[in-house]
Order: sequence, then structure tokens, then C-alpha cells
Amino acid sequence: MTLSDVSIDRPVLTWMMMLGLVVFGVLGYGRLGVDQYPDLEFPVLSVTAVMEGATPEGMEEDVTDVLEEQFNSIAGVRTITSTSFRGGSQITVEFVLGTDLDLAAQEVRDKVALARYELPKELEPPMVSHHNPNDQPVLWIPLQTTEDAVGTLEAVKRQVMPKLETIPGVSGVAVFGGLDRNIRIWVDGDALRARNLAATDVYAALSAQHLELPAGTLETDRMRYVVKTSAEFETIADLER
Repeated sequence: MTLSDVSIDRPVLTWMMMLGLVVFGVLGYGRLGVDQYPDLEFPVLSVTAVMEGATPEGMEEDVTDVLEEQFNSIAGVRTITSTSFRGGSQITVEFVLGTDLDLAAQEVRDKVALARYELPKELEPPMVSHHNPNDQPVLWIPLQTTEDAVGTLEAVKRQVMPKLETIPGVSGVAVFGGLDRNIRIWVDGDALRARNLAATDVYAALSAQHLELPAGTLETDRMRYVVKTSAEFETIADLER
């Protein structure tokens, strides 16, 4: 006997079954939980490589292609996308759903370590991070001022950020678009050639003299003092000398 035969022979039972499905469906729909911000964990990892001064073409050929070739051999990889730009590259590795991200991240780090011998020596150690959409900012606050960009950035870091970080519910604050204070040095090529020097010699001299090294400790009967050599440049005049 099929379901259609039972429905025809016993119409009351058929109506009761239909009514029961409708009632339980309405009750289930009313109790269905809805989360405005569901906690989703996407199996996506990001690998960031930085090499100061490198061209986008150089990053693509010497770094991005080498890492992508290593990542292709990892099991469970769904897609690999990359972006090479001046001084760095960003590689996004997406795994199939259900992949254990901890194991996947360890495999990616192993592949990065394996490819280290093929990467340029000037390249900083690539960083592997988990791309979680829940970590994205939920509030952007634009700041407009007539002051200089360097002073504004310092004021935001020292005065605005500490106050925002103490607000209940705020997990973190980041600043984008500011200009950090820096000092530029123009080298006299004729003076260097006259002394048989190169620009790298100037860089090495600045690095060797701009230091802050520990110099041991000074102990008394009651106190112990940490001594350090303060040899860093504090003013531009010190740097010029």
C-alpha cells in the first residue's frame, strides 16, 4: 500500500498529518534563532611578504611565484590568489570547508620555511595570519584638521587612541592614512667618489653610530642600576656631525 492509497482510504488521517506539519512548522519558525553577527570561521589564510624597495615585477617573480608553487602541493587547497605590489606581496590561500585551520596554518608555515632557501635574502620572514571577517573594523571615524599630517598623527596616537581604547566594548583601535616622522638624507656623490666611498658606506656608518646598547649593571648595598650607552641621535644637528 502506497502513501497515495492511505491518503485516499483515510482522509481524516491525511488532514491530521497535514495539520500537524503546519503546526510544528509554525512553532519551529517562531523559535528559530537569528544572530545578527554570526561567528563564522572561514578556512582562509593570508601570507604577507615584505622586501623593502622591490618592484612589483620582482616580487611576483622572486617571491610570489615561489610561494604559490609550494602552496599548490598542500592538500585541501581550494583557491590561491595573490597581489604583488612595490615592496611586498599578499597571498590568500582558501581551503575547503571543514578544514582544520590550525593544521592548515602549520602546513603553510612549513611550506614557507621550505621555500626560504629559494627566496631572496633581503626578504623579511613571511607572516602567516588567519583571515577572519569578524576581525574587520565595524566603525570608521574620519578626522580632518588644518594641522600638519605628522603632528596630527602623533596627537591621535597619544591623546585620541587611549581614550577610545578605554570605551567598554572596544577591542582595538587602528590608525590609517597618517604620516610618520622621518628624516631624509641627500648624499653628495662627488664627495663620496673623492673619498672612494659608496652610499652603502654612509648607511653602514649611520647604523653603527645610532645605537643604544646595554653596558652592564652597577650594584650597591641596596640598589642595582642598569647602565646603557645612549648613542642614538636625538637632534638633526647630531646626525649632521
